[in-house]
Amino acid sequence: MVSPIAQAALIFAEQLADDPVLDAAEIIVPRYEQDRRQEEEREEERPPNPVRVREYVEKIVPLYSQEDFKKYFRMQRETVEVS
Repeated sequence: MVSPIAQAALIFAEQLADDPVLDAAEIIVPRYEQDRRQEEEREEERPPNPVRVREYVEKIVPLYSQEDFKKYFRMQRETVEVS
């Protein structure tokens, strides 16, 4: 004889077998995992960030002429200068 708990578990399992949400999950989860693995592979293939010039803003930008400053930043130097 099957215990009531085992019988309930079987009924529950049968109901889950017909659940469209779980059917969709069987499709979605593997695709998600595949996409995640592909993204990790792409990240490994990317080159490292380029080397940055240290203290560029502090030392180089002040040397720009008024015309160059406006050309590169599209604003007047006075707009961003701190007193």
